[in-house]
Amino acid sequence: MTTNEEIERLKAQRSRFIAFAFAGNDVLVELDADGVICYCAGTVDSVIGCDAKTLRRTPIHDLIGDRDILTFDEMMVRLRRTGRLDRIPLRFKPPEGEERRLTVSAIILPETPNATYLALSPLRGRDALEPEEDVSAAVSVEDFANRLSEKIRGGSADDSQLTLLDLTPDKLADSLPAERAEQFMGSVMDYLRAWSVDGDGVGRLEDGSVGVLHDGALNGDEISQKLNDMLSVFDPAAKPLEINAATVAIDADELSEDDLSKALVYTMNSFAKQGADLELDSLSAGYKQAMEETLGKVATFRRAVGGENLALVFQPIVDIASWQVHHYEALARINNGEKLIPPARLIGFAEEFGVVEEMDMAVMKKAFSILTTNRGIRSGARLAVNLSGRSMQSNAFVSDLFKMMKQHEHLLPRLLFEVTESHEMTDLPRANQVIRKFRSMGCGVCIDDFGAGAAAFPYLKALEVDYVKIDGSYIRDAFHTRHGRPFLRAISGLCRDLGMQCIGEMVEDADTMWLLRELGIGYGQGWFFGKPAQDVSKFSLSGQPGRSSQRVVTAG
Repeated sequence: MTTNEEIERLKAQRSRFIAFAFAGNDVLVELDADGVICYCAGTVDSVIGCDAKTLRRTPIHDLIGDRDILTFDEMMVRLRRTGRLDRIPLRFKPPEGEERRLTVSAIILPETPNATYLALSPLRGRDALEPEEDVSAAVSVEDFANRLSEKIRGGSADDSQLTLLDLTPDKLADSLPAERAEQFMGSVMDYLRAWSVDGDGVGRLEDGSVGVLHDGALNGDEISQKLNDMLSVFDPAAKPLEINAATVAIDADELSEDDLSKALVYTMNSFAKQGADLELDSLSAGYKQAMEETLGKVATFRRAVGGENLALVFQPIVDIASWQVHHYEALARINNGEKLIPPARLIGFAEEFGVVEEMDMAVMKKAFSILTTNRGIRSGARLAVNLSGRSMQSNAFVSDLFKMMKQHEHLLPRLLFEVTESHEMTDLPRANQVIRKFRSMGCGVCIDDFGAGAAAFPYLKALEVDYVKIDGSYIRDAFHTRHGRPFLRAISGLCRDLGMQCIGEMVEDADTMWLLRELGIGYGQGWFFGKPAQDVSKFSLSGQPGRSSQRVVTAG
């Protein structure tokens, strides 16, 4: 006959078996009500770094890395509320040896409410190879959105919510000095990590707000209260924080992966602007609102680049040796009824939302119209038109452009293309095929803003162009740094060896013009030669100035 003692022993074995099966990990640890290890089994030596016998009667806190004590304590609070945790990474320090990172899963079974079962496992696969992430380090909204999207799509975030908190430096400055505020934020991130999905569903965004992906066991009001409790312990004299928080439901079933990321980005950016006034209650609502706003912006963009709202102005590019205008760069402007406005923000929007091809095509149509009628320019004048890197890599755009060029074959010797670097071209061989076609049809090609952003030496190596326009920052550096002139001379020599000619930007005075000539840069562009204007049909260069003593180069 089985005794009561035997029954209890069998129940204990069953509970341990269920816990171990649930975790599917390498080491099972049972904690008593005081957090002391009372049972330990599995590959203890290899995972933790000591034998199971040594660990019995050891408080679990003695094994947790010092930096993760707060996170572990909050994990235990979460466990008592939810009944289970899945694979949260923590630092462990064995009685002897180096600290190591393990994943911790945990469960509390109804029949043994005073016992806590932990299942420990080394990091495996990609997690083991990647360096440990510092959750306190600032991340971009886009990177954090991609991380959360991966978790949501991977099934880690079922029935989860995203809570956003306003913890900007300005908000913290009312309570703590800057250095102390940064220390406090380290503790805040440790706390939130314990409640986040997978232990890393938390991010400190570059704008100062914090996002945490968590289950329904936590809410924004509780987080705010907890942070103020932590603050009062951290600095009893600190002024309580007034934390703006907003929680958004994760209802992503009807969103594609790309749409999910867009919805997350929109929601986080909206919180940065609106704070606690954010009215979105779900990601799908955020996506819908984002699309409505985007469609409105696209409509505004199309109105701006359509019809007479789009204008071109012309700035001369001068052959310094012959002192003649070689060609004009056609620069897009938006006519708002009072003046012509450079479309910098419009171009950024067009790049971001993939409609820059529409703007480039509108500029091309306008340029061909001007070349046909010679409106605003002299008969026979040559025009350089900008093409974005994104347009260059669009098969549809390139196809339509070649069709338009064939319709205006007699004008092509008067046309040049400047390939802009606002969007890096990843398929350079494909881009070079397009450039070769341009040149075979009689058009010159220039790399714009060389040295800034994406346009650098790989472009020179891969693209067979006629001109290289050196970014104006390098021209300025020649007067202020020791390396400025040698750099320009090297670029000029390299381009000459490759059969390319150089254009120097931002030529604002005679000294700069003479510097370009001295360094072998044959062409110049800038206000010294002429400002952009809508009508340059009667433009003429002023007389070439005599050479004066040049500005002194200072060390920088």
